Amino acid sequence: MPEYKRRSCDACHKRKIRCDAADVGGTCNWCQHHDLQCVFSNRKKKTTKVNKSNSLANMSRESLVRRIEMLEAKLPEDSPERLTSMVSTSPEGAPASAYVTPISPPRGPPEANWCSTCRFRSGSVNPQQQSKMAPLGLVFHMGRNFGLICPRTGLTHLTAEFEDWIHMKTGEWPRFEVLPEFQPSRNENYLGSHSGTTLPSRWVMKALFDLYTSSELILVFPVIDLVLFPDTIELAYDASVPASTDHTIAKACVFAFLAISRCYFASKKESAYVDDMACAREAHRLLLSVREFSLNSLQATCMLFLHGTLSGLENILQAYHGIACRSVMALGGHLIEMPVPKDGRLTRHEREDRQLRILFWFCYYFDKNMALRTGFPPVFDDDFCDLTLPVGYDEVRFGNRTRDPSDDCQTPFLPGDLYLCFLKSKVLKSLYTYRSINKKDAEILRTIRELDEDVEIWRQSIPPEYSPALSVRKDMKFADHLGESATMLHIELHLEYHHLLHSIHTASNRISAGVVGAEENIDSGIQSSLDMSVEASRSTLIYLNGATHRLVGSAFCVFIFYPLSAMMTLFMSILRNPRHENARHDVEILRTSSNLVHSMPRHQDAQPFAAAYLKQTDAIIAELVQLAQAAIAKAH
Repeated sequence: MPEYKRRSCDACHKRKIRCDAADVGGTCNWCQHHDLQCVFSNRKKKTTKVNKSNSLANMSRESLVRRIEMLEAKLPEDSPERLTSMVSTSPEGAPASAYVTPISPPRGPPEANWCSTCRFRSGSVNPQQQSKMAPLGLVFHMGRNFGLICPRTGLTHLTAEFEDWIHMKTGEWPRFEVLPEFQPSRNENYLGSHSGTTLPSRWVMKALFDLYTSSELILVFPVIDLVLFPDTIELAYDASVPASTDHTIAKACVFAFLAISRCYFASKKESAYVDDMACAREAHRLLLSVREFSLNSLQATCMLFLHGTLSGLENILQAYHGIACRSVMALGGHLIEMPVPKDGRLTRHEREDRQLRILFWFCYYFDKNMALRTGFPPVFDDDFCDLTLPVGYDEVRFGNRTRDPSDDCQTPFLPGDLYLCFLKSKVLKSLYTYRSINKKDAEILRTIRELDEDVEIWRQSIPPEYSPALSVRKDMKFADHLGESATMLHIELHLEYHHLLHSIHTASNRISAGVVGAEENIDSGIQSSLDMSVEASRSTLIYLNGATHRLVGSAFCVFIFYPLSAMMTLFMSILRNPRHENARHDVEILRTSSNLVHSMPRHQDAQPFAAAYLKQTDAIIAELVQLAQAAIAKAH
């Protein structure tokens, strides 16, 4: 074989990675691990030209650079010393950087494995098939698909090109696919047909009902109507009633209510008489035994979805959510008008219509949230729904968030903000549908600019005590006068805003900005958009680090998605530009994220899920930190 001096084979030349064929005198390392034969063909030397006047970038540069300048104006002192104050110190008080673990010896390329959750095989994506894949949930870089984020575990499954890029940047092969496998909680087997659970004593049921309806919970999660539900309780407890569909559904509804009440009021003495998992199993079994849509069956399904969310039962959430949304539409809740009380009273039929419409908004809120998080299509198409907001919603949206016991028609305010939900729906439709994957670069940039302006208009419309900051720093102050419901809204709005901002600007990664490995040639307009995405992710981690002590006891399974998504964005940013002045500080933010996720409160029923999740999360963070450190060391 002729001697090739510092010349790369065709495979390494195409991927812009160093070829060691000349050094080893045979097949290079990359080709050997991919079962390929080194091929050396004659190539003409090409001169790369960078078009500085790219009209596509110029179209969006003004808006995006203006946003970056606004961000920098609000944070004029982003010096390395100031950024250091953003990260936590070790328990002994020493800087976290003092505890940097040494970089491990080089490792070989990982084996391709199937993900048991999303059925993705690492390294198996064919570039020719990329245009057929929906973009939400996929990891793009400079117009190339680098893999996808598993909707359940948050683990990134890499394509072979992503593995090559990481190896080129770090000198190490990523080993995400050999991390501890996430094992579902054994409680997720509760979908079996086991029966035998009986209703608790009436006084227990009455006490939990009174607790729920007198608290803010019935306004945040309005899954029952406080006037209609007592009749459901009576029907469920009436042993003299012959077996019927209505009786079965009423019992399912009561069991589902007991399950969520046990989660929310675990510290109350009445909860000691309730096994929420057993109640959820029985409610599920009873619902399977009937084939009828009704308000009670819809309420039961919404409550089982809520219980699964609080308990970390991820496998069943999509099923319950889909059933609930389809039930709402089957009953007409997506089109029905919400009745307004006349002289303070509603007829029974009007109250049923009112509750049905409220449950539509409950399902709509979670539908857009889940679609933006998981990449699965939303169930509700806005063009098929009447999106007229409930009368009085604007008044209660940021008003007095307390329960008025004298008002049995109090307008609910739901977990988050419906106006922000409308923006999420617009982002999904504009950037993350099947058709949007084929948008031209100019269209993507224009869409990003327009959506960014829409979100900024929304942010400026929020009262100061709730309005999310463009960028979060460790010294931000929380409003101490806010109650529990208002505090959770404050947290929800901040996390949803920064995640939505990230979802908008990360789409700029889909633009074919140049050759992978030549990140320094990215146009300033595209780079500004990428900076916005990174800053939003950085703000998410810093905000959560300061807000974890304010989260309620069941928040772990609800909010764990946000830090995992943000960590991957920071990691990509470090690898893109390991010489950036913020790179080392972002590594420290990644490192302290492990403490963040461990400090998030979790319900006792979510402990098995949380334990398995935390074990894998720790391993993911350790891998991200090690690879990020290796990239910085290699760049310097």
